[in-house]
Amino acid sequence: MKPIRIAGTIIGVIVALLGLLWLLQGAGLLRLCPILCFADCECVTGGSLFWAIVGAITFIIGAIVAGLSVLRLRS
Repeated sequence: MKPIRIAGTIIGVIVALLGLLWLLQGAGLLRLCPILCFADCECVTGGSLFWAIVGAITFIIGAIVAGLSVLRLRS
C-alpha cells in the first residue's frame, strides 16, 4: 500500500502547486506569457477573481490530499 500513499502525496503536491499558480495569476501577482502558441496569443495581464478563487480552492484540496497521504505514510 505504500506506493499508493506516495503517489497520493506526489499528486497532492502537484495539485497544490497548480492551485498556487492559478491563485497568483488570478490575484495579478504573477504574469506568464505563453511559451508555445498556435493562434494569436498574448500575455495574460490583470487579475481575475474567478481564477483566484479556483486557485485557492485547488490549493487547499491539494494540500489536504498531500497532508493526509503523509500522515498515512507515517502510520
